[in-house]
Amino acid sequence: MDMTTQTHVFVATLTSGPDENTDEILDIAIVAADGSLLLHTAIAPEHLNDLPENAPYSQGDLGPSPFFASVAYRILDLLADPDIAGHNTQFSMRFINHWLQETLGEEELAQGRLAKMANMYVDTFTLAWEQLPDLEDRTLEGVCLYLRIPYQPNHSALEDARAARTVYETLLRGSAWNRWWWKRRAP
Repeated sequence: MDMTTQTHVFVATLTSGPDENTDEILDIAIVAADGSLLLHTAIAPEHLNDLPENAPYSQGDLGPSPFFASVAYRILDLLADPDIAGHNTQFSMRFINHWLQETLGEEELAQGRLAKMANMYVDTFTLAWEQLPDLEDRTLEGVCLYLRIPYQPNHSALEDARAARTVYETLLRGSAWNRWWWKRRAP
C-alpha cells in the first residue's frame, strides 16, 4: 500500500495499564482509511514481569511476539504522515509517542519524524460527543451499540481500530436525517 495516498489511518492499542511511563503496549493495530490492514501485532512486554489480571493475553501468549523496538520504525513510518484517527486517540498516541521516544531516542527526534505525529488527532469519542449529545455511554462499545454497528469487544486492538473506522465513517457521512434521528432517539 502506498502510504503517500493515505489521508488518515485508524489506530488502537491495548495496554497493560493507564500510565505510559510504567505500563506497556500489549497489542497495536493500524488500519488504513480504506479498511485495509497496515499493522496488527501483539507486543511482548519488555519491563513487565506480571501482566494485569484483566489482560487478554498470558505471558506465554506474548512470548513469541516481537518487542516494541522491532516494530518501532514500522509504526513510525505508518504514522508520521497521515492524520491519525481512532476512539480515545489521545490515550493510544500518548503510549505510542512515549514508547517511540524511549525506543528511537534523540536520533528520530532530531529528524523531526516524531514531531510530525503531534498533529491534531481525529477522535470518534469527540465526534460521538458532538453528534450524539444524549448518549451516556461514549465508550467504543456504547457508540457502536447506539449506532447499531457490529462490534465484539474482545480486547483486540484490531477489532477496536476497525470499529473506530466504521464509527468515523458512519458519523462523518451521516445524512441530515441520520443526525436528526441520532439526536432524538431514545438511547
